[in-house]
Amino acid sequence: MHFEANDDLLKGKQRAQSLKVGMKEKVVQLYDRHFSGEDISGGSDSFWNEFFLLRANVRYLQAHFERCAWDELACQKPAIRRLFGHCTAPLQNHPAMGQDAIRQANALQTLASLIRGAFSCPPTAVAAAEAAAVVGGGGVSVNVGDVDEQQMDSQRPNHPNLDLLMPPNDAESIMQDLLHRLACCLSDDVVQLPIKALAINLLVTMATACDLQYNPMLSYLVSSRVFDCCLQLFASTELRREVQDALLLALFEALHVNRSFIATLTYSHTPSVGHQLVVAEQSGPASSVPEPTNLLVVFLEYCSIIMQDTREQSMFNSCKLCFFILTAISEDEYANSLMHDLNMNFRVNLHRLFCHSHLMRTLPAELYQSALLILHRLLCYQKRTEIRLHYNWHHLWSALFTSARYALSCYQKQQVGTAEPQFLRSLLSLVSSVCLLLNFFVTYGDTFLPTCEVYDLLFYELIRMKSLFEDASQLSLSIISSDPDHPLREAAMQLDRSLVNIRSIIQHFSPRIDEWAEAQGQRSLTQDQVLSVVRSNYESLTLRLYSQLDCFTSFRESIPNENAYFRQLTRKIVTSVRKDAFDASQQLQAKLKDLSSL
Repeated sequence: MHFEANDDLLKGKQRAQSLKVGMKEKVVQLYDRHFSGEDISGGSDSFWNEFFLLRANVRYLQAHFERCAWDELACQKPAIRRLFGHCTAPLQNHPAMGQDAIRQANALQTLASLIRGAFSCPPTAVAAAEAAAVVGGGGVSVNVGDVDEQQMDSQRPNHPNLDLLMPPNDAESIMQDLLHRLACCLSDDVVQLPIKALAINLLVTMATACDLQYNPMLSYLVSSRVFDCCLQLFASTELRREVQDALLLALFEALHVNRSFIATLTYSHTPSVGHQLVVAEQSGPASSVPEPTNLLVVFLEYCSIIMQDTREQSMFNSCKLCFFILTAISEDEYANSLMHDLNMNFRVNLHRLFCHSHLMRTLPAELYQSALLILHRLLCYQKRTEIRLHYNWHHLWSALFTSARYALSCYQKQQVGTAEPQFLRSLLSLVSSVCLLLNFFVTYGDTFLPTCEVYDLLFYELIRMKSLFEDASQLSLSIISSDPDHPLREAAMQLDRSLVNIRSIIQHFSPRIDEWAEAQGQRSLTQDQVLSVVRSNYESLTLRLYSQLDCFTSFRESIPNENAYFRQLTRKIVTSVRKDAFDASQQLQAKLKDLSSL
């Protein structure tokens, strides 16, 4: 009886297991049969078209890779590769409507699950050693900016995780074909927005599958045209709200690792007569003739929209990333040559002049510093090439004065005992940066300002704003003389050094202007009268020559200082994508289910 009871118990468990298997949805049963090596198509040519009409079970695929060891996945490699290959077929159907849209949605989700699952499983030591032996040990690190596209093939070594998805010998053609189909999907206006969102999620999955330094798919991504298609999506407010930081980070990475990408960013799709960037007020009438434009123009307008609100931390981080991208662009020689080409004109609609806004109590000094760094790089290029832009420089000087005055006002309103020293230090550094930028105009203005009259006007503005610089000088001296161990002493000394020339100009011209006014019997002078005094007293003016005023640290070299920011941003993006992917998938499947019932 004891053995019979155990036998009955065993039969009961078997019946329960068979019942449980029978309750599995059809697509899960097909997954299990396929991964076990069975030919689930049965020789039918139309099987895979019908297969992708079944709702993809993303959770089950992810769980399958998590519970399988590397040796098990290696045995399933032929089945994984076949499924990956069949997933690319529905993407060539354009336009994606009706059942084609359902197939594409399920195929894109399956591709993302396969990539995420394949790279989530660490390879065995033997597999990793075999991959490392291909490149002579170490990791896979491809700096796309240092090689051309013809050299990339030889620098793309075998990667054990990527080998799960495709044969190494065919990886080049498979990846190029997949990225080409994704680019077509993103650029096709007929393709529905949810399908484009899934395509972008797939690109993000590919870019974040593992550490960027060892990601074998990164070189394929940056050498394709998917970034061009992604940038075009900035015009879609709904989609931009969904992907936002992920797209910005992808654009930054493309500019950072691929020096030739700037050519794509500045390529003009419409023949034009010039290329000098013109700030356009939106009050002007719209022209019926299409104006020339390029992706850089679109991105500048996008940045001006992002800069309108930086109160929330998420928007602050997005704005900071925009400034990083603009800094990388401002260092590029080719981009500068196009932006300063006087023979061409582009109209840039700026929705907010950044330095004239955000004058809030918690001044975003870090963003202001980034803006000044970009200005400095542009001025260095103009000085080096002796390009004289016919621009109203008074607007820029006014913005610099306004920023410095408000930074000093914020400092004075803050209580040193309660305010964070880091914030106070950033305010002093901001004023120092403004003064150094003004020193750049004083020292090298004759090489890039359009006329001598504009250079004279600079001195007039410095003299007119003497109260601002006197306040800054008094503040720096009070900190320096107060306590040798003051936490802001170093920042105050830097500010004091940057004020040397400006103090000399004010102290040199102010007495002479007063003497001339007294001799003429006038209490107030006009601008022309002050300028005449300035022009007649240049020779007796003595100024300090700052070393390396026209030099700057390359942004590539300063990126390591921002590792914490990029690490936090990347983790946020990856976490957000992985967290929302399943919910978005369910919503999409509900819409596609309604669509299929029509």
